[in-house]
Formats: sequence, C-alpha cells, structure tokens
Amino acid sequence: MNDLYDKFFLAINKHFTDPVDNIFKASGKVGRAKLAPCISNIYRRWYYSSLVDNTLLSPSILLEALNHQFELPPNLSPNIKLRNTANYEGLVFDQTEYSISSHPVVADFRLIISMCNPDIELTEIDQMPDELAYKAAKKLHIDDPYYAMYLLALAMEMEFLVKIPSIHVNRAQLVKNIDNCMDIPDNLMFEKIFSTTITYAARNISEIIPTPQPIFTESYLLDILKEPVETDVIFQRLYDSIGVNVDDLVGFDLYEEMDMLDMAVISGTYLLGIVLDRFFLTPFGYFLKVIRPLYMVPFDIKDEVYAYLDAEIEEDELAVAFFAPCSRYYLTELGLEYLEVKPSLSNFIDIKNNIPILDMTQFENQPVDLEFLQTTGASIGRKFNVYTLKIKYMHDPRLWINMEVSDIVNLHRLYLEIAYYFDLEKNAEYAFYPDKTENPFTSYSSPNQKKGPNKAADTVIGALNLGEKRVFMLTVNYPRVKNKEKWLLEVMKVGEGEQGTHYPGVTRIGKALRHFFD
Repeated sequence: MNDLYDKFFLAINKHFTDPVDNIFKASGKVGRAKLAPCISNIYRRWYYSSLVDNTLLSPSILLEALNHQFELPPNLSPNIKLRNTANYEGLVFDQTEYSISSHPVVADFRLIISMCNPDIELTEIDQMPDELAYKAAKKLHIDDPYYAMYLLALAMEMEFLVKIPSIHVNRAQLVKNIDNCMDIPDNLMFEKIFSTTITYAARNISEIIPTPQPIFTESYLLDILKEPVETDVIFQRLYDSIGVNVDDLVGFDLYEEMDMLDMAVISGTYLLGIVLDRFFLTPFGYFLKVIRPLYMVPFDIKDEVYAYLDAEIEEDELAVAFFAPCSRYYLTELGLEYLEVKPSLSNFIDIKNNIPILDMTQFENQPVDLEFLQTTGASIGRKFNVYTLKIKYMHDPRLWINMEVSDIVNLHRLYLEIAYYFDLEKNAEYAFYPDKTENPFTSYSSPNQKKGPNKAADTVIGALNLGEKRVFMLTVNYPRVKNKEKWLLEVMKVGEGEQGTHYPGVTRIGKALRHFFD
C-alpha cells in the first residue's frame, strides 16, 4: 500500500463513511446499539450497489480497478469494523486477500470450531444465539453476526457437531474425531466449505420456499454459479413451477382487489428475494468472494438505515435486515479459477481491461464526485474507444444528431441521452437491435420490461463489437396508443478517446432539430 492508494481508497469509501458517521452521531445509545451488529451488512449492500444509477460503477468494481492500477492483487477486498462498539469513534477498514490456497474463511471456520469446545449453546432451531454471534463476529475477519451463524451452520451440516441429549437446554458438542476432521490442508478445507455452502443454500431456500417439485437443488445452484444469470431468471423459475404468469402481476392495477393467489405470489416474491440474498448471494459473494453481486440502483444509506432504526423490529427479525436480491451477479477471478470456467461477457466483468480507472487526484479528502463518475469515460493509463454515431429519426430523417459515446457507456445511458434530445419519456419501453431487424431474440430491452434476452442497462457499447458503417436500431413503444417510433444509429467513426473528456456528448444537431435548443 502507499499514501496515494489510501487517498483514492478513502475517496470512494467516503460515500459510505460520511453518511454513516452522521447517522451514528445523531443516534442515541439505543440506536447505536441497534445499528452496530448490522454495520458490515449495511456496507455489503452499499459495496455491491452502483454509485450511479444503471451503471457498473459499484464500489466493488471501482476498488478492484484501483487494485489493478496500483498492481495489487485483484482479490484484495475491504472489510469494515466499528472502532469502538460501546462509544462510536468512527469506522476502520481492513484489507484481506482472498485465494483458494489461503482463504480467510478457512481460518474463521477453524476459529468457530475452537469456540465450540467443549460444547456450544444453540437456539430452538439449532442456530447460534444472537448474543454469542455478536461476540464471535468480533474475532472474525468479517465483523458480521450472520457470518458467524453461517460458519456454525456449516459445521452442523458437516456433522462436526452433534446434539447433546437434554430436555431443558439445546446444546451441541464436537464429535470425538474432530481433530482428524480439521487436520486437512487449507485448500481442501475451502473445497469442503464451498460444497457445504451449496448444500446449506439449497436446503434453506427449499425449506423456506417450498415448491411442488424441487427447483432450488444443489445441482441447479452449482449450474447458476458456473453460468451466472439475471436474478429475474431465478424468480421466473419459481413462477413457472407454480404456474404463475408474471406478466399478469407486472400489469396489475393497484386499485383492483387482489385475490389470495396474487397476494401469495407477491409476498412469496418478496420472501424469495430475502432468502436468495441471505443463503446464496451473500455467502458466495461477500463471504467466499466467488461471485460479485451487482445492484444497478444506488443504495440510499440514509433512507435505508433510518427506516431500519424507525422500524419496530424484533431481535429474531434481524435476519431479514438489509437483505435484498441484486440485479444480477458475475464470477470473480477467484470464482473463475475455482469453478474452472472460461471468462465471457455474460459471466465476468474484465475490470482490468474494460473498466476505466478514474483520475481521482482531485478528490483528495472528499468523496468521489458522482457526476464525475457518470460523465467521465476516461481512464488513467488505458486506451478506450469512442464511437461517433449519427442518430436519425426514421419517420423524419431531417431530425438527427451526432453523438460521441465511449465503450463503457451502457445502452440505457445512451437511451437517456437520445431521450433528452428527441423529447422522449425517460421511463418509456424501448429496445435496441444490433441491426435494422426487429428480432426479439437479439434485442436489448429497457429496465421496465421483463421480457427480452438482454438488458440495455447491463450491456455496454463496447460489447456490441461495432465497426464503422454499422447500423443498429432503437425502437420506442407506446402501448397505450399502440404506437412505435424508430431511430437508426449509424457508426460514422471509431476512434481513441481523449483523457478527461466527458462521454456521451452531442457534437452536431440537425438544422430541423436545432431550433428547439436555440
């Protein structure tokens, strides 16, 4: 590490530490006590959430880009802890490197096992009690009570612990051959932890979300780890299993009376989101660092935390606090290595070669400016492409603009720019097509549409492999009036971008359109 890296690191994390500092200082003793066990969980949600709506610019991705810039291990990740739990004195970060041969979860698992000697108290449902989990988490590399509960649950799944027969208390003790069980190399222990986590996830999701036929099986979870999917695909699997048409729910009128099935499906969807995060996304993401969840909507720390503080939540409901399904997830470099999967655009974000490393020297001792993140496609020490597009309204070719777009701008961001100049609805239903053919199987649809194989918000311009003279198409649908409008986008030029220039940006406006902006 060096001083410059630390300044950049803090410039990104100040978007978390500043509001959290203010909340802790404004909260009383009871509020701080309620927040303290959740601080790591709150950070996890923020860490994987985009800082700018509908972009890949999450702190997780930006901090890994920073690691690449300073030639540090890409699997070096931060964990956060309270400096003093009793009296708030600020937050402190630890940096931990994750690898198969030396994964911190292995050391933490061994520590939890040592805490079970000679025996350990359990709740009525065979979990680690909250108070014990709070204390145990302080000794782990992730200060999160749920992380401690997860590790003990793995030990129970592995049958390293057995229940002690008793009428009055629920306790478990280590098996007699525990020393032999634990006497294996760290890489083999990691394999055991990984495989048991799949069993743990499949069993818990299936028990909480029962279906006519088992769908959240161990083989299915392993498949979607190796081939990541959008979270909507997992939800659709549930809907299909119970014969529910999700389009009927999306178009539901809130002023109409819901029947029991509608209510059950909506509540089940909410529950599945929490369960999916708690038992799948968080263990394989934040704990094992095999996948990288991505929330495309920024995490509003102030609103979320104050809503939690104001809620009348019981102790046993802490398990649902701050858990929510992400938009989608990708494999990390560690995930690619362990699962022996080749990287592709659909399963991996190549941060080193495709995500710009931002020039953050101007943000010393202050948070990175969000507008800067949104409009800057430039990077330090990396060449990137810029596409000059002529965007023409098909129904009146006199209405056109020329726009420069960098290769990391996603298609949703491109649509918003077009919407501004052609006075379109920001939330309209739209789709991009890679040529002039409206083929639903090759479309990139707007975030508000459930159908379509690809999402505009998840697809950057560079992924389309555009060459000069290439023509692709945008359609905007207005279903209420049964009207569809179309634009042709022709690639006029592909060139190298200029450092410090804001993209996308309009360079020319057709005369017929220009008078609207004069």
